[in-house]
Formats: sequence, C-alpha cells, structure tokens
Amino acid sequence: MRYDSVCCMFSCILAELFMRRPIFQAPNEASLLDAIGRICGTPTPAVWPDVIKLPLWSAYKPRKQYSRQLRAEFAVYAPHRLLQWTIWF
Repeated sequence: MRYDSVCCMFSCILAELFMRRPIFQAPNEASLLDAIGRICGTPTPAVWPDVIKLPLWSAYKPRKQYSRQLRAEFAVYAPHRLLQWTIWF
C-alpha cells in the first residue's frame, strides 16, 4: 500500500469526526508543527529517512522530541479494531 497525503488527510478527518473538534489547532506554523509532533511523534531521520530531503528540514528546530502518541490519544474515541488500522501510521 502506498501512503500519501490523501491517506493522511482522511486520517485527520476521521479523527476530527470522532473527537468532534479540530485535531490540530495552533496560532502559527511553529506551534502547529509542535502540536502535530505531540500526537504523531517528532519526525527524525531514524523513523523517516527521507525527511532530510525536505527543503526546510535544516531550519526545523522542534522544541522537544516527542514519541508517537496516536493510539493513546484516540483510544477513548475509537474502538480497538479501528485503532488496529492505525498500525500504518
């Protein structure tokens, strides 16, 4: 299976339907990247080797390194079988 931005967008929409609120809210881009990192984990070359190829990767300075919390964050919203679907993410 090929993972792309369509799959990512669908996952966010699905999460927002369960939560009944926007999943990522922030007043600026740096805060938004931090909010995404808190749930999805901070991107690193260890977990995403091609991240270093992104144009602004060298300028990205996360405030903190977060581990992925996706399953823990949505366990209260989604049944166990749906969370198994998130194994790809």
